[in-house]
Amino acid sequence: MLNPDFIYQNSEYMATNKAIIILPEIFGINQNIRNIVDNFAKEFNLLTAAIDFYYPSDGQKHDLDYTTDLQLAIDLKSKTEAGDFIKIFTDTLDGIQKKYPNIAEFSVCGFCFGGKLAFLAGLDNRVTKIFSFYGAGSNQVFYQNKSVVQVLAETRKNDSKLIIKSFFGDNDSSISKEDRQITNQILTENGLGYQEFGFNAGHAFFRIGGQNYDKQSSDTSLEVVRKVLDL
Repeated sequence: MLNPDFIYQNSEYMATNKAIIILPEIFGINQNIRNIVDNFAKEFNLLTAAIDFYYPSDGQKHDLDYTTDLQLAIDLKSKTEAGDFIKIFTDTLDGIQKKYPNIAEFSVCGFCFGGKLAFLAGLDNRVTKIFSFYGAGSNQVFYQNKSVVQVLAETRKNDSKLIIKSFFGDNDSSISKEDRQITNQILTENGLGYQEFGFNAGHAFFRIGGQNYDKQSSDTSLEVVRKVLDL
């Protein structure tokens, strides 16, 4: 097993040289995220692992409730440093490759704050596919006085190996259409393969059991992920 203090993994179904890294919402590795890891591992037959990116701030595991732990989640998010995330992400990929030397290619799938961090994860050249679900704040300054979208575009400029897909709920008030257009403009102008998908849904439409869960949007986006993974 990889470090269980900040990683939840499912290697039961792995059968290829690829792996998927899940970047959670602001609520850490809770049951919803563990379910996503297990479902992705089984659905795609790939090693799948989630990272608790709050771990560097306090050295603790985070399994937060969507209602009772909301303020704690917001506080932890505000303390998250880009440099700390990059280090724990790099350490995770290094650890996976040490334990499973056959794995050479990584996809990243992030939700909400994790959807924003998914762009930052793409600074690592081992990442060939990014799936960002409703990544709010992706065009705000966050790393090296730039947004995660800007720094990704500059670092991986004209990299034909990198594929980026974003998924949004068109009824999500936390992400404006203007912000989505900025993301599209920056990435495409820098020669990156980017495509966004909008659905008649709200924020967190992928979260089963959540108030905004939308099965059609969730299933459609999952099929996009499958096709991009070339499975």
